[in-house]
Amino acid sequence: MSIGNGEIYYVNSEYKSSGTDSNFKYEINIPQNENYDRVCVLQASIPMSFYLVRDGMNSFTMVEFGIEKVVSIPIGNYNYQTFQTAALSAMNDAATTGWVYSVSFSSSTGKYTWKVTGNSGQPSFIFDGHLSQQFGFNQISTNVFTSDVLVSTNSVNFIPEPTIYIHSDICVGKTDILQEIYSNNTMTFSQIIYQLKTSVDAYAKKLRTTGNNTFTFFITDADNHELNTNGQKILLTILLYKKDEFSDVFKKYISWAVQKQQDLEEKQQDIEKISIEQNDNQLVNDSEN
Repeated sequence: MSIGNGEIYYVNSEYKSSGTDSNFKYEINIPQNENYDRVCVLQASIPMSFYLVRDGMNSFTMVEFGIEKVVSIPIGNYNYQTFQTAALSAMNDAATTGWVYSVSFSSSTGKYTWKVTGNSGQPSFIFDGHLSQQFGFNQISTNVFTSDVLVSTNSVNFIPEPTIYIHSDICVGKTDILQEIYSNNTMTFSQIIYQLKTSVDAYAKKLRTTGNNTFTFFITDADNHELNTNGQKILLTILLYKKDEFSDVFKKYISWAVQKQQDLEEKQQDIEKISIEQNDNQLVNDSEN
């Protein structure tokens, strides 16, 4: 780890200057004379208080007689049982008069089977990226009933968001992602805990050194949809430091010196090998004469 000088800062969204706990501005008084140029997240604590079905991402399109109807599922957390109840209620509320939907779930395949009765045509479900995993269909897809039945294409998914991106304008580069977090925590309303367990340099980002000392932080899922922690605070431990350029140059010099020594040794071995071969040839010639 090639750190010249650095300082640890603690970011607590409870003490934000503005915004929400999951999308906020935070003031970090960085001493300009230190010339820090790198930033790295050492630890993070993020509450799993965001919902599985989120506001603005809680609807799909149901088509009957060629007429598109938007069906909305109440925001919140679900399992396959509570979801099918909520979805079925919303679908039947939006259905054409006389059309009645029903659903069953297979615990062996993890798929729903949707049925419709009282209909005079085959309905379809259209997904544009929202709710598709909970219904068990591809993210962007149109799914048409056949003989009044529609079975999920894929197994359903009610696992809480496993990937979280921490975004911030405190870093500059090709992306504003300050740190990615991959979690196997499947318990809602618990905490996702992240701790850096490798080289700081490997995960450090270039620090934004222009502008004021107020930075924006927010979290998203893997598809860059913002996550709302619903008032629960985010905690970050970040390191700001000056990358030790001398150490890098010294490492490069050592690497060059080692390689040069190896090259010299190999060259010397080649010379010695040639000399031995020449001596052997001379001995052969002498013996023949």
